[in-house]
Amino acid sequence: MTLVSLSGNSLLRKLFEAITEAVDHRRTFDEFDQHLRTDNLEQVQLWEKEYEEWDKAPTGSPCIFDTKDPGTSFFLLDCCAY
Repeated sequence: MTLVSLSGNSLLRKLFEAITEAVDHRRTFDEFDQHLRTDNLEQVQLWEKEYEEWDKAPTGSPCIFDTKDPGTSFFLLDCCAY
């Protein structure tokens, strides 16, 4: 077997894995999105409106993806579990 065919097989395997993961991520996102729209429709509509307004002039506008809420770190949850 030549180096070219070995790298081709590696690329094919990695591409197959990436496509499989992309399909899985899309299904997971769709399920998550459906739950949000079922349980919190008003909040989703607000987020969509905020995004549409931001998308009209994103340069110079505050980033809507930034938050002032520090939230909870999974790292802290994991460390405190032991």
